[in-house]
Amino acid sequence: MALRDHCLVDAPSIQSRLYKNLGRATTAMTLIGGLAAASVAPALAQEASDGLFEEIIVRAQKREQSLTEVPVAISVFQEGFLQDALVEDLEDIEQFVAGFSRLASPAPRFSQTFIRGVGSLQLATASDSSVGYYVDDVLIPQQLQGLRLFDVEQIEVLKGPQGTVFGRGAQAGVVNIRTKRPDMDALSGRAYASIGDQGFYNFGAILNAPITDDLAVRFGGAYEETDENVTSLQPDLSPDASSENINAAATIFYTPTKTISTELGFSYSRDDAVYPLASGGFRVDGDRVFSGGPHTNKADGYVIYGKVTADIGDFNLMSITSYAHTDSVLMVDASDAFLLDGIFPLNLVNDPNRDFSDWQDQEDEFAQEFRLTPTSGDIDWIIGATYYSNDYDSIVIQDDLLTTGVGLLDGIRDHNIDREGWAVFGDATVPLGDRFSLSGGLRYAREDQDLVHIYMPFRDNINQVFFPGVVDLNVDEQTQSYDAFTGRVALSFDITDGATSYLSYSRGHKAGGYTNFVIGSAFGGALTPFDETFINTYEAGLKYQSTDGSFFGTAAVYFNDVKNEQVSGGDPESPIPFVIIFENVDVETYGVELEASYSPIEDLTLSANFNYTHTETQNDVQTVMAGEPLFDIPEINASFFIQYSKDVDIAGRTVTLTPNFDVTHVGRRPYLDSTGGTSFLDSYTLANASLRVGSGPTSLYLRAENVFNEDYELLGLGNATGGLDSFIFARLRRFSATLQVDF
Repeated sequence: MALRDHCLVDAPSIQSRLYKNLGRATTAMTLIGGLAAASVAPALAQEASDGLFEEIIVRAQKREQSLTEVPVAISVFQEGFLQDALVEDLEDIEQFVAGFSRLASPAPRFSQTFIRGVGSLQLATASDSSVGYYVDDVLIPQQLQGLRLFDVEQIEVLKGPQGTVFGRGAQAGVVNIRTKRPDMDALSGRAYASIGDQGFYNFGAILNAPITDDLAVRFGGAYEETDENVTSLQPDLSPDASSENINAAATIFYTPTKTISTELGFSYSRDDAVYPLASGGFRVDGDRVFSGGPHTNKADGYVIYGKVTADIGDFNLMSITSYAHTDSVLMVDASDAFLLDGIFPLNLVNDPNRDFSDWQDQEDEFAQEFRLTPTSGDIDWIIGATYYSNDYDSIVIQDDLLTTGVGLLDGIRDHNIDREGWAVFGDATVPLGDRFSLSGGLRYAREDQDLVHIYMPFRDNINQVFFPGVVDLNVDEQTQSYDAFTGRVALSFDITDGATSYLSYSRGHKAGGYTNFVIGSAFGGALTPFDETFINTYEAGLKYQSTDGSFFGTAAVYFNDVKNEQVSGGDPESPIPFVIIFENVDVETYGVELEASYSPIEDLTLSANFNYTHTETQNDVQTVMAGEPLFDIPEINASFFIQYSKDVDIAGRTVTLTPNFDVTHVGRRPYLDSTGGTSFLDSYTLANASLRVGSGPTSLYLRAENVFNEDYELLGLGNATGGLDSFIFARLRRFSATLQVDF
């Protein structure tokens, strides 16, 4: 694998949680000069014929720019690396990006993403995430963020607030994914199939077909299934955890004239998962055990978009129109949910026909954006405007006698939020002499929200005995509006031809909103919205490329001042199990990220990183006290990656062998335990290995995930019934093989 295929190579670890946030800003700022010599980041380039490396072009600011010239910390991954490292979904990306972590859940509504200690800490709300996921310039709804990476050409992970040009959902950063555009030159394609233990297999195919000289189509599909055995205290209810995923996509590219191009795209994703997690799993004598009937989550949706690009004189005008639809159903069987060896017999009925909760979510969004950029000139700029309309509806039918409903009283809740927003923005980079440049931008955005929340109880439910004050019907209607100016400014300095430093300030914003985790509405109360969030980020960075193209590195120090961060957690004072509360808390995070990629000889790549993260809350709230760290963020992690490629002759045929190995260490992580205090998940060390055997258009990939079978937890869950902490566990060792044919 050449350095051209990836830009920030940390060590991989499928399903692990790498919070690669960074170190103490005060100490790191004093070291920034020294980092110039020991620069740390990965490959910035594509291999040229003379053995050097050409710079990668990114679209981090919605226009084509050289990676080394953009004053933003960016990790870039190209198609070749994604294939060799067997990166299959967005969770896999975290293994390679310092400061990035995605806490995946079988139910996408509960997934959370963090960049540099800032992320989506709210559960099951209609608000945007703090990290935006964009595929071909279209914002992907949270319910579809568990999608498999399919026919991807390049991934860019942008760190820090990116709201100036990307807008909402970019408070902490952006994952910008670009799929392969149809090629008008030749018929081509790919087919692959995989098989492994734990019931894993997948298969897929992609076809590119030119129709005429100015029209081409590209389409394909993929299917994946996994069936993992687990130890359950009620094996007759749910002995296994299984998942099924389907993806399909099609793109039509048409250029009617030399100055106009059009693109029409469609993508579909479906995730079905069954898992025996009434409240996560438990540790009993060191073993993983689960209790309760199965949770079943089904999420599917599609995105349709159209792009029109036109060169008009010295300008380029782009229009992007998109529509996204998602459906998600979470069905919970709470039978014997917490009957843990008879220790916690809290379920009073144990009737699978009565002990359940069904969550049915539907989201529809229309969006339109216009952009104008120059095609020539010394000043690089962009101006634009965007509009969106989002309709989110959540219906919850619950009859589970307090055991799994996160403290929600039984009944039917219909939670509908309509959001409508618009924004205008501009961003520019101006050269100041030969070595300095100044860049900056400004955005004004407004969002209006209309809420209708309806609660109707089950009068025959035993909960009425405990809560006689429950009303017959509660209809809550509210309206909220949010608007804000956000922006950025950065000063860049070219130290040498291969080294660039920058200082930047950026301001991000996330609108407030409402949650459908509510208990007060059952008693006639009104929902209390959580506040909007603002973040001010200060950053100093260095990007370095050696003259011979063998070493690429970046270093960055940053400080995040977050006002009214939106957090949630179990209420430590509630006598009812799993009552979720939502709060706003001020947070400061700061640190340093160091990354490097080095190729001492041809076909050998070495990469390493080390991260220290500090997060600290600034005021007391119910779920966390001032001075405590944010939950789920490790203080220290480090990783190492090595890959080598060698051509050998086997029976007169040239075969390319490409082995790689990575190891990652993640420090302990705090979580809110069942007592309302802070406990820590143990640190862990994870290793993965793979081998690619390639000959002509055919490749065989052999993969071992979690080589040493490390048994660790992804997430700790406090306030469990009976005071026992529960956990979301990581995947144990898995072997797989993939056969791929390109044509």
